[in-house]
Amino acid sequence: MMHLLLTAIACSDGNKGTTPYDDSAGDDSDSTPTGGAEWTVTQISDENIGLQNVIESAPDGSLALLTWDNGGTTKGKCTEGKTPQKRYTLHYAAESGGSWSFEDVDAPAVAYDPTGAGLAWDSSGNVLVAYNGGEPTGILCGADDMILATRSGGSWTSSTISATGGESATGEPASDAGYVVGAYPAIAVDPASGTIATVFKDTHFGSLQHDDQYRADLEYAASSGGGWSKEAADIGQGAGDRSQLVFDDQGRPVAVYSIPVQEEKDNRFGLWASRREKDGTWNAIQLHTSSVGSKISLATAPTGEIVVAIYSASDQAVKIRTLTDTANFTQSSSWTSELVASNRYDEGEYASLAYTPDGRRALAYRRCKLLTDAGSGCNINDEAVVFALEGTNGFEMEVVKAGDEGACGEWSSLAIDASGKATILFRCTVEDGGSYALRLFTATRML
Repeated sequence: MMHLLLTAIACSDGNKGTTPYDDSAGDDSDSTPTGGAEWTVTQISDENIGLQNVIESAPDGSLALLTWDNGGTTKGKCTEGKTPQKRYTLHYAAESGGSWSFEDVDAPAVAYDPTGAGLAWDSSGNVLVAYNGGEPTGILCGADDMILATRSGGSWTSSTISATGGESATGEPASDAGYVVGAYPAIAVDPASGTIATVFKDTHFGSLQHDDQYRADLEYAASSGGGWSKEAADIGQGAGDRSQLVFDDQGRPVAVYSIPVQEEKDNRFGLWASRREKDGTWNAIQLHTSSVGSKISLATAPTGEIVVAIYSASDQAVKIRTLTDTANFTQSSSWTSELVASNRYDEGEYASLAYTPDGRRALAYRRCKLLTDAGSGCNINDEAVVFALEGTNGFEMEVVKAGDEGACGEWSSLAIDASGKATILFRCTVEDGGSYALRLFTATRML
């Protein structure tokens, strides 16, 4: 098992760490993990799964995960037209005694690729899963509703949170039109009130025309009196990709999301955070002005700060933005900016942020290639899962698992429980009957 220790400085935005990897030892057998313990790396399924992974620690301290099929299965044809219908299964699993028990949540039709799923627990301890589901109803050959699945007493029930864009009415016809909602869902539960809230993207008619992307909305729904109150959080300017949601220590929902479209005027391309104030208004701030990669990680620090981690393609590193002045949410000076990097590798895609019981930040992410490598793709000789733990002199990093057979470290997700056990969920290439396949792994150790 490969381990590699280094220190990377978390610096102000625009400056990367200056300590490179020392990998001259070849197999890195003389390197020491940051916590003095070995990682236990386990392939936890033989199935073709591992897309858009999420792992979380439940209120009772146990671990649970969500993962999608790596590829879709063709089942029949779309209602309108002759396009083959493709379905992806969303899987849930809970850990008990070191093993994982998998269940299928749903297998929605998917027009392009799945757009993730959100995992949380309600005040009674029931599992909540938010995802884009429902049967296709129009030309788009894919699910087009915002769905909540609840696991209670060992069984799943599902309900529709939103089915059309007009349910979160803005008064703008182009934003209220259409029936394709629920992409990039996120879910959070307010620990004080027990309110369940979701954010998701409304793409109107499903990206079938230019305006579907450029006039997309970020929408918000919160449980209220046995139903859902619904509203638009970011109206008509392309918002809602890779959404994440938390409640701050004053019970205010904070959504973080990307806008993937670029305009000549009023260009909002990049990463945004928006907070719902007590009067119901949403206040937004741009946190990054270029691509955020495939994932956003959002956390609330033990001290109450809102913290966001992304992969900054322009820096080839993890970028962390931290809200330090909650009274001035929309002022740039209220958000600190750091880069976490080794200064040798392009790394940080699929960044996942968590906190240790003693309040230190930890990251898991994918290493892609050397900075000196040309081209846009990763180098399978350098791909790896990396773990970074905050110390007195910055972040100490180590390679958890390298990709011996091919791509490794995609869709990493990190959870740390109350005992200080870290668990990283990711997919990695294995040899399977003379061919190669992506499989789902965990890596665990005490910090």
